[in-house]
Amino acid sequence: ISPQLQSNQGVFQPQQAVQNGHRRLQDRNNSCPSHHYGLGRLRFFQGGEGADSQSIEGAKTVSAMTDLTGLTLEELRDFSVELGEKPFRGGQIFSWIHQHGAESFAEMTTLSKELRHKLESEAVLQIPELVDISASGETLSRKFLFRLNDGMKIESVFLPEGKRRTVCLSSQVGCPLDCQFCATAKMGMFRNLTAGEIVGQLLAVGRE
Repeated sequence: ISPQLQSNQGVFQPQQAVQNGHRRLQDRNNSCPSHHYGLGRLRFFQGGEGADSQSIEGAKTVSAMTDLTGLTLEELRDFSVELGEKPFRGGQIFSWIHQHGAESFAEMTTLSKELRHKLESEAVLQIPELVDISASGETLSRKFLFRLNDGMKIESVFLPEGKRRTVCLSSQVGCPLDCQFCATAKMGMFRNLTAGEIVGQLLAVGRE
């Protein structure tokens, strides 16, 4: 999948990963001003080829809620204030998502039950669904196939090399470059990913 976002740091830096996702989206938006996807709090849905009607209806429902996965630390603090909570609650939520790997608000036990109920009604943790993993016995690399909330599919690749670990993350569904040797390019360009969909790939790969 191209273009891809690479992270080859020895220690995962969650805030840096989220900011990198936002920066990559900003670069794309500057070059294509008619396509502004993914900055700030993400509440959009766009269907495409391969998305069935059930996935589309589910995506429309989820898109009405705020996806916390791709929010920066500062944005989570602001979101907490909007819910009537103290800003430090945003830091706790950020830690649960990126350090503890929480997959639901119920797991965030340092938050009050009242706040967890608020989050369940106002927000989602939108991690892409893992469909398949294919491994290379020769290089020990692994390719992850994910299904997004709208039914579209993307890939991420885990590349180990000595002590270094690199994860290549998709930032688009399809590709506009039309390279004849690339199967992804032959699909054409469907849409850009949101910051949450980019960061969600990294979180999902880290759980395997």
